[in-house]
Amino acid sequence: MMRRLLALMFLCLASCALYLGVSVARVGALTFPLDDAWIHWTFARNLALHHEFAFVPGQPSAGSTAPLWTIALTPAFLLPLAPDWWTYLLGTLLLLGSVALVYRIALCLFADRFVATACALITALEWHLNWAAFSGMETLLFVTLLLLMFALYIEGRPGWLVGLVAGLCVLTRPEGVILFALIVAHESLVARRWWNVLAMGAVFVLPLLPYVAFNWSTSGLLFPNTFYAKQVEYAELFAHETAAAHYLHLLSVTLVGAQVLLVPGFIYALYRSARERRWAVLVLAGWWLLLPLAYALRLPVDYQHARYEMPVIPAFQLLGFWGTWRLRERLPAGMLARVLTRAWALTTALLLVGFWFIGASARADDAEAINCLEVQTAQWLAANTQRADVVAAHDIGAIGYYLADRPLIDLAG
Repeated sequence: MMRRLLALMFLCLASCALYLGVSVARVGALTFPLDDAWIHWTFARNLALHHEFAFVPGQPSAGSTAPLWTIALTPAFLLPLAPDWWTYLLGTLLLLGSVALVYRIALCLFADRFVATACALITALEWHLNWAAFSGMETLLFVTLLLLMFALYIEGRPGWLVGLVAGLCVLTRPEGVILFALIVAHESLVARRWWNVLAMGAVFVLPLLPYVAFNWSTSGLLFPNTFYAKQVEYAELFAHETAAAHYLHLLSVTLVGAQVLLVPGFIYALYRSARERRWAVLVLAGWWLLLPLAYALRLPVDYQHARYEMPVIPAFQLLGFWGTWRLRERLPAGMLARVLTRAWALTTALLLVGFWFIGASARADDAEAINCLEVQTAQWLAANTQRADVVAAHDIGAIGYYLADRPLIDLAG
């Protein structure tokens, strides 16, 4: 087991190095593929240097839906190394952690080392997750905590520990409550361990109380103001498409990549899990189905390679590969079965590697665009404006980072 994990970790590290290498070769520098990453850096710098949760020093702000990610980034501004390196190191470690947790979950659910290794391998090379690891965003921290929460639950760890990790999940992204709700439903209706449910719920709220109190004291709202601002900004999307159409689209974007070949296996996994009463497996299926539904109803967007939907991809891959492996057993023995199995395996491998390169190229393109449109603009403004000048912009990430001493107006709310 340890040898397999070490091999997977080495592959993951090689993937990370090559991903960053493609970006550096294209852009000429390490930079982020989206402007929002600079917002997290600005919050983290102010927390590290001024000990306040603020975008503009001296003005506490409930402007982050991922406060735990901000806290995780603060060492970047305390350690004697460039902030980029801490951020990318963190992304690498989180990708490694996600791969290890996928292996652990698959082994616990399916008791098959080959299936566990294959699922972890697919996760290590999945292009969305590699993109997210070096996006400067909270996505991989969220994925890792979600997988850890589920792993602790299916391994029968204490309810309070599951609840604690669930609370940290919600501090990373509010929609983490969906998977926690599914786990609580399973514990209540299937396992019927009521004291465990109470322990989960009681500890779950503890990490959230300071966050909710801070939001309420600074903005009068339970959630960050950006949580509401995005919904207002994209409200017009509901006038053009129904919620059902948005939902089907958001489900489909999670299948862009080699995982599209796992769709028949995923369907078969649902069938086998229901027949064999593997309710914990269906919790993962519910997570894949419900997160896109929540976004279809509130924020039906798929920008930045569907980064809001990325966290469900490991769940789909776990069920999809296991179902495919079980489906293989239904094929009649003989030459045809061997040909079909090998053709599927080869096609999946080619798609996995092919989309890895597409993702690396997309990450480089994104970083090049942000460097040109946002970072260079921010650097020019820093050099050519005075401290008293008011700067108004739609994207204030890099601008806010470089113009920390200028009054800013966020035109996006």
